[in-house]
Amino acid sequence: MPRTDYTHSEFLENLTFGMEFECGLLPHRLSEEGWTVDRYHTSNSTPIPGFPDWKCEADSSLYPVIRGRTMCEVISPVLKGEAGVEEIKRMLVKLRSMGGRVNRACGLHTNVGWAGNAARLKRLLTVVARYEHALFALAGSPVRERSGYSDSLKAIGSWAHDLVHSNRFRSLRDLRNAT
Repeated sequence: MPRTDYTHSEFLENLTFGMEFECGLLPHRLSEEGWTVDRYHTSNSTPIPGFPDWKCEADSSLYPVIRGRTMCEVISPVLKGEAGVEEIKRMLVKLRSMGGRVNRACGLHTNVGWAGNAARLKRLLTVVARYEHALFALAGSPVRERSGYSDSLKAIGSWAHDLVHSNRFRSLRDLRNAT
C-alpha cells in the first residue's frame, strides 16, 4: 500500500512544478531591468537577469492590451519544493516592482510534474474533475472556463473517464500504453 501520510514539506519536496504568468509590464522597467521580450515559444530565449532559467515571451493571446504596458508571458523553469515556492514569490515581487498588471485576457498556468503511481493519478484527476469549476473560478473570470485554452477535464474524452472511474489502469505503464 502506498504511503499517504506525507507532511506538507515532504509532499512539496517531492513535487515538481512550473508557472507561467501572463501580464503587462511597464516598457521603461523592462529596459531598466535588462529584460528582453522574446518571440513566442523561442527555443533559445534570453535569460532574465537575476532569474537565469526563466524566460519572457510575447503572447498574441493577450488581447486587449493594457495601455502603456508590454504584454508578455513570464515562464519559470521546472521548480521543486520550498525553494521553488520561494522562487515564485521572488518573481512575483519583481513583476510587481515592474508595474505588472493583468486584465481579463491574462492567465496563470500551472504545470505539475507527476512521479506518483496510477492510483494517485486517478485520485488527483478525480479531485480536479470534481472541483474544476472552483479551480476555474480562481482565475476570476467565467471567460477562462469557456475559452478554448482551458478544457474541462470532464469533457476531454473517454480516456479520462476510464482512468478515473475504472480499474483499467493499474500502473503508469498501463496509462502510457493507452495514450
